[in-house]
Amino acid sequence: MTNKKSRWSTDEKIRIVLQTFNPHTSMAEICREHNLVPLTVYDWKKRFLAGGHFSLEGPDATKYVQRYQKKIASLKRVIGVRCGQLCFKKALECEE
Repeated sequence: MTNKKSRWSTDEKIRIVLQTFNPHTSMAEICREHNLVPLTVYDWKKRFLAGGHFSLEGPDATKYVQRYQKKIASLKRVIGVRCGQLCFKKALECEE
């Protein structure tokens, strides 16, 4: 896989993706205006909806977001375990 720089900045990609939400503009019009193929715009839109701004910045930003999503999931599990322990402790205290 080559690591070539996109000719589109993140802000330009976002601006193009946001155009797709205009009900008065078709995907074909957007693609003609920017000399893009629809598959590219659909991919940008999908990535933007899934990960927001960071997902369009490139592979390094995507890895950054994924790493923190894993960290968040791990912390949620820890919080869940701690909540369960606290509930169990309170239940035992109520029985005494």
